[in-house]
Parts: sequence; C-alpha cells; structure tokens
Amino acid sequence: MIGLEQIRNRLKVLEDRAAPLRREYDALLAGPETPEGNARLNELAQGLQVMVGRRLECESWIEMLEAYPGVSRPDQMPTKGNTPAYVPITQRASPRQVERSREATAKRDAAELTDLLPNLE
Repeated sequence: MIGLEQIRNRLKVLEDRAAPLRREYDALLAGPETPEGNARLNELAQGLQVMVGRRLECESWIEMLEAYPGVSRPDQMPTKGNTPAYVPITQRASPRQVERSREATAKRDAAELTDLLPNLE
C-alpha cells in the first residue's frame, strides 16, 4: 500500500537528486559554448525533464491521497465504470413536473431576495 509519507519522501529524494544536476546545468549555461558542453547540457536537460515529470506525478499522488485517504492504487479511483452516471431531472420526471419544480425554485429565490431588501415604510 502506498502512503502519503512515502510519496513525500520520494519527492524529497527527487529534489535532492535534482539539485546537483541543476547546479551543473546552470554552470554549463554560464560557461562558454563547446560541443562537449552542449552535449552534456542536453543530457542534463533531458534528465531534469524526467525528474520534473516524476515530481508532477508525485504531486498528483499527494493530491489524490489527500482527497481520497483510503486509495492506494489508481484502479481504486472512481471511474465511469464503477460510478453511477448523473441523470438529469428532465429524464427522471415529466415535463410538467420539471416546469413546476423550476417555477417553485424561481419563486423561492425571488422570495429570499425580496426578504433581503430593506423595508422602506
């Protein structure tokens, strides 16, 4: 089972491993351009990009684990296959019932708004 703390630890490890690569990348950018330096710069950029992707993945896992504490695998998340679909009221009731419901809602909202107005008498 994957826990929130393990994901946070993984995120810290990724940051620790990326720090020396970033320093070397910045040093190569500041230095003179050479073919070997450009090749190393490209390698570092690719590695850092992969680490950014893994970081984003960890952040997504953290969001998911905070929102759904019991979830430990992606297949436990709600999907269209295991969650009932929303059925609009127009498909559950007759047109007359829908019209009366909307009318009642509009009347209730209007009454609430008029109650908020100051009494000028």
